[in-house]
Amino acid sequence: MQISKRATGRFALLVGAIAGVLAPTQSKAAVIGIDFFGGGGSGASTQMGAGETAGVIPASNWNSFTPNVQATPQPLYYCTGAATTENVLVVTALETDADHFRRITGDFGIEITEQTMEMPHLQVQGPRSRELLSAVTDADVAGLRYFRFLTEPVSVCGEPCYVARTGYSGELGYEVFCEPGDAEQVWQGLLDQGASMGIRPYGLAAVESLRIEAGLIFIGFDYFPGVTSPFHVNLDRMIKLDKGDFYGKQALQAELDAGITHRMVTLVIAGEDAPDYNTPVLSNGRGVGKLTSPSAGRSPTVDKLIAMASIEADLAEVGRQVEVTLPDGRLVPALVDQFPIYDPEKSRPRS
Repeated sequence: MQISKRATGRFALLVGAIAGVLAPTQSKAAVIGIDFFGGGGSGASTQMGAGETAGVIPASNWNSFTPNVQATPQPLYYCTGAATTENVLVVTALETDADHFRRITGDFGIEITEQTMEMPHLQVQGPRSRELLSAVTDADVAGLRYFRFLTEPVSVCGEPCYVARTGYSGELGYEVFCEPGDAEQVWQGLLDQGASMGIRPYGLAAVESLRIEAGLIFIGFDYFPGVTSPFHVNLDRMIKLDKGDFYGKQALQAELDAGITHRMVTLVIAGEDAPDYNTPVLSNGRGVGKLTSPSAGRSPTVDKLIAMASIEADLAEVGRQVEVTLPDGRLVPALVDQFPIYDPEKSRPRS
């Protein structure tokens, strides 16, 4: 499959419940789903998350994770707050995440229910996503700020939907949540409206390309619940040790005090042969980390063979040379580059 370059300003991506293997091109667009569940109470969110959830602005979203008592992340998730603090949507990845949340919020008297099948989820992503979504709703999508959401359902393609300015592409984008019976109408309406923009579905291979360029970590590849240190995948930006008490805080503080041993970097790999996932990274013959997520071929935007890797912190400097192992056992050189390699300031999704 050929993965085309990112658009520089001419396409929208529709990402929702289909896993077709089509890629976005300069005038195309696309579809995928995310599991989530609902609960109640910002107090519980504050207690369970390592990030800053207390005093969050109504109608805002926030990324966080819940550490366990060993300081390793259990779920990695983002919360969608509400106009009140009575209800919170938590977008996460595994069914077992709900069980973990229930264990650590048992004293709050809240109910956690899985809503995945009740709220189909589409993503509208890319430089023209604002234009596309504005054409199918009367809501002020253009005025919706980054990581904010509309607190009441609005009409999208004639159906009631919640809309958030979030996504998993490294581009400007939105997420749309609707009722199951309305999903087909919303899906088709977006495809019809986006036809003049060259919109088309795409699948997980294209998502992999986008997320590795943008440095978006993925469960089961870059981090493993209950195993991976958040500091090793650069999640310390989401850890607020100066906030109130939360589950796993002492373990996180102890790890930070002991010193961060590994950091996530982008590797630019020599040659044209892609390494496997979870490939050893070496320096002078010594194992110094793991290559977690490789691009399947040359990254379409930067035109390099790249990968995400967690390596020893003192080697995580731009320009440092290491080696990675190919599937046939050969070692090839790789250079440490900035993480992420594409739009490190996230100016595109913030635009």
